[in-house]
Amino acid sequence: MRRAIVLWFLMLVTAPLGAAGETRPTLVIGTSSAPPYHDQNGTGFFDQVVAEAFRRAGLGLEIIDVPAERGLLNANAGIDDGDLSRIGGLERLYPNLRPVPEKLFEQEYVALTRRVHLETDRWDRLNPFTVAHIKGWKIFENDAYRPAELVRVENLPQLLMMLGRDRIDIALIERWMGLAEGRRQQIHDLRALEPPLARREIFLYLHKKHEPLLPRIAEALRELKTDGTHERLFRDLILEQTR
Repeated sequence: MRRAIVLWFLMLVTAPLGAAGETRPTLVIGTSSAPPYHDQNGTGFFDQVVAEAFRRAGLGLEIIDVPAERGLLNANAGIDDGDLSRIGGLERLYPNLRPVPEKLFEQEYVALTRRVHLETDRWDRLNPFTVAHIKGWKIFENDAYRPAELVRVENLPQLLMMLGRDRIDIALIERWMGLAEGRRQQIHDLRALEPPLARREIFLYLHKKHEPLLPRIAEALRELKTDGTHERLFRDLILEQTR
């Protein structure tokens, strides 16, 4: 909460004033993401990309932490103004949400391991092993594989702790989140099997009442990519934090 307040205050005090002396509108965006994409200091990759895009679009930003499912429900109901980072196509399930028509990033979903050596060009390559993933991650709940044992855990730290203690062979997770948590837990022999099991484009979603803002934010995101800001933030906030 303190982080959200600080981020909102910084955006507020640096906001340009309109002709009538009014500050730019501030949107409240929820997220359940984790480092290196989001942290409580507002210094994660998605935090910084969206904050800069909003600044260029003349908008203020407040990011709040919410559980994954609640975040979507709140954004769909208009309680929050949007959701920070989700896969494409969610508007089919949450009809009041609108994706900004420019992706934030493309995430890769991988098998992290310490001991296993194989190519993950097919899901069924995982079948001989003890595999774990976080509960509710639908991308890993499919019929393409039948592992010897499947474990569902509550959160990212628990997932990597089990891998670090050799209680599982493989942890299924988004690449950079998994590597960042592995670094935090000092699992030095952690690596991702290649190729990724899946890739998904990630978007910022807003409630439909903010639909007129979508082109402006999309253009700001494209500018970030064109001028190198997006790549610099990726290098500084993801690559440097997961080595």
